[in-house]
Amino acid sequence: MAATAGGLGVGPVVVKAVAESHGGTVSAASAGPGTGSEFTLRLPIVIERRVAGEPA
Repeated sequence: MAATAGGLGVGPVVVKAVAESHGGTVSAASAGPGTGSEFTLRLPIVIERRVAGEPA
């Protein structure tokens, strides 16, 4: 399988699938050709709450 010229390949698809499977999101932004790109990965913070008397 050949990658298209200038394409990002399968990586972003995998990142999106993993992010969404953990309740997160991924986004990308660019001001245009030659300006670079910014990728944002957001994942939820999980806070574990323990009940008094339960073993750690």
